[in-house]
Amino acid sequence: LPISLRFVRERLIFVSQREMQELARSMYYDLIVPEILEAIIQRERLRPFQYAAAYQRYPSALRRCLFIGLSDGAKIDFFRRHNVELNQEQVLPYYRTADKEYIARLRDDTGDLSAVFTTVFLIDDFTGSGYTLLREERDEDTGHPKILGSLQRLYEHHQSIIDQAQAVYLCHYIATAHAHSKVRELAQRLRPYAGKFNTLSALTLSPQLSIIPENLSLDERTRDIYELCDRYFSLDYNNANTMKGGGIKLGYGNQGLPLVLYSNTPNNSLFFIWYSAPDATHPFRALFRRIDRHK
Repeated sequence: LPISLRFVRERLIFVSQREMQELARSMYYDLIVPEILEAIIQRERLRPFQYAAAYQRYPSALRRCLFIGLSDGAKIDFFRRHNVELNQEQVLPYYRTADKEYIARLRDDTGDLSAVFTTVFLIDDFTGSGYTLLREERDEDTGHPKILGSLQRLYEHHQSIIDQAQAVYLCHYIATAHAHSKVRELAQRLRPYAGKFNTLSALTLSPQLSIIPENLSLDERTRDIYELCDRYFSLDYNNANTMKGGGIKLGYGNQGLPLVLYSNTPNNSLFFIWYSAPDATHPFRALFRRIDRHK
């Protein structure tokens, strides 16, 4: 079979809408609920695995959790609708949403005028490189390194909530191991998140899935796909935005992912999956065209 066809049949990972919804359910029941129960056990000094006693305190602890959608991809409406034990007033559909009413309702529901959200869960569908979440850049004025990204902007919108929370979790339905590792490292260097930040992923993509130089020795087909990228790529396909992540030849951030999501193709995936070049020397059109939010 031609290399490209064999790639689509054997290596391409396509995540359907139903599968993404199942990952959202798994995120809550398989990852978030156990974290809340473990926090109860630690806080109440229960014996390890004393989950029956922890469940008695679970409703109260859950009400003091806040869930925030980081983007449209979080499908936060589905997340809230299918996890019926969540109160509508503890799920922010988007991180730019004002939080004053949510705090007021928490205090009304608990009867505690000083109640705060003890745990914050930041929900999104996918991260490949972690670049938009947190990244280190050099300040043009001072020359000193600084950390930027959407988690910094989120803190600016919800400063008091993040400051008062005992734990903050970054939760993705799908994430690369690289992205979460990088974000955890940078978050520990930021005062608002240091010492209380962690990540959860319903599906973690193994580094061995990536078509990158480090994996060329794994098998012949990985080398064939890498050579296909070499053959069809041109530097003209890059622009100012993509160059921030090292270009798109192996996907943004050089992640080399063979991944397509039903809603869009990540720019961390190999360029020939989502990029079209009808006027190139070797013309081609994308099988899963990417909708670029920068356009």
